[in-house]
Amino acid sequence: MKGSIRDGCADSGFIAAAGTPVICGVGPVGGNYHRPDEWMQVDSLSERARFIAKTIQKLAEKTTTTSL
Repeated sequence: MKGSIRDGCADSGFIAAAGTPVICGVGPVGGNYHRPDEWMQVDSLSERARFIAKTIQKLAEKTTTTSL
């Protein structure tokens, strides 16, 4: 997955400020956010879903390993 910088904001900043780990920006690829001509690349949904699933799996494995 390739990273990019976008303008905008998310509630994840409040969560991070409270000291809680947060993952932000894993939504679909798109553009013209929050405008009438907003669009998304449908094919990007499966890629992002796989990334989120793998991340959750790795976090669960780490938690299970460290809590034994």
